Amino acid sequence: RGERSAELVTRVAGDAQIVRDAFAEWAIKAAGDFLLVVGILAVMLWLHPLLALLTAVLLPVLYLVLRRLTHRIRQLARNQRRQDGHLASRMQETLQSVALVQAQAMARQELGRFTQLSQKSATLGVSTARVTALVSRTVSLVAATALAAVVLLGGRMALSGELTPGDLLLFVAYVTALFKPLRDMGKLWAKFSRARASLERLQEILALQPSPETGKSVLHARQVHGALRFEDLTFRYGDQQPVLRDFSLSLCAGEHVALVGASGAGKSSLLRLLLRLQDPERGRILLDGVAVDHYTRNSLRQAIGAVLQESLFVGATIRENLCYGAPDASDAALVAAARNARAHDFIMRLPAGYDSVIGEQGCTLSGGERQRLSLARSLLCNPPVLILDEPTSAVDADTAAAIAHSLQHLRRGRTTLVIGHQFSALSRFDRIIELRAGQAHELPIGTALPGSGRRVS
Repeated sequence: RGERSAELVTRVAGDAQIVRDAFAEWAIKAAGDFLLVVGILAVMLWLHPLLALLTAVLLPVLYLVLRRLTHRIRQLARNQRRQDGHLASRMQETLQSVALVQAQAMARQELGRFTQLSQKSATLGVSTARVTALVSRTVSLVAATALAAVVLLGGRMALSGELTPGDLLLFVAYVTALFKPLRDMGKLWAKFSRARASLERLQEILALQPSPETGKSVLHARQVHGALRFEDLTFRYGDQQPVLRDFSLSLCAGEHVALVGASGAGKSSLLRLLLRLQDPERGRILLDGVAVDHYTRNSLRQAIGAVLQESLFVGATIRENLCYGAPDASDAALVAAARNARAHDFIMRLPAGYDSVIGEQGCTLSGGERQRLSLARSLLCNPPVLILDEPTSAVDADTAAAIAHSLQHLRRGRTTLVIGHQFSALSRFDRIIELRAGQAHELPIGTALPGSGRRVS
């Protein structure tokens, strides 16, 4: 749906809190007020039915007015919560891009945008408060009208001897007591209207479901050998031109293959299709001769170790990040994976080693350190298929050569597909595939990469 992450957090945290309060606190109080109103009306009917009906006839009018007001409150509350989500999203994006803001001297402009969004949110909040205040004023107006009617009619009846002054005073006291819980119920009704707006926003999220497994997705990708075959794949993003067009490629189990091509040629799209993050428009992908949509998504993704172009981390310890896909991994396996990814040395230089907490998205680490941790995380799962998307784009030449040496050792017994541009420091590949015009073209070993002047060895 393209929702911003901060907007989703606002719904899950803020809107959920409002809905929880509605059911945990307000509902109990509303039930008590309702029973009190019923009891007072029953006593008023017993004391004097005619005056009680005179009072009760104003209650439907009060209901209709409050219903209209609370409908307006719900609309304003929905707009305000949406504006609060936009405000939170803007703040999160600015904080995540603070280096860009400072580098481009955009602090003043960002402050202006934040102020503008804050003012819109404040304006909606004031409008909601004003309409909410009308609820209490409406109840007070109806209460004053009912009291005046009772006093006028009851006074005439007292003068004519149909009603004693004491009974009239008692009835007036009950009329006054009746509208206090009604006023509280009106306020609660306004709160429930705001809670209903929040509930509707939550239901939009809860109604979203992940793409269901097809009836064919019943196999578990266990003990696979890693033979891959892409058959006549066609894939496009939205209404754009196809990124892949009748793409076909076969990788034998244990092959070490480089996939090269210009930016936007569709190299990373192949990885998304292989992991079933998206489905092709036409064609299929086979793992060990079985179409990947016959495997369950979880087992398929566990069989494929993916080092993404963008290294993603959570704000936790290095140990927790490395064990994210293998929570039961031993310390020995953890250290071995880090050594193979050339990450162990810099980890041990941190104050707490593997228990050092890194910032959100690894912001306290350099690009090369994040990339090596991402590689170590994939290696720890020991997958039969390893896909590396630009594995050395953010590291220096020495580290790239060290990673290449490790891959030369780690490729044994697994299929390895390396995607990217910088292959001058990597070890020998079994094959080099160029992705051009959405199709695969095999290049001879030793061919200069198009547009780079380098040769793949």
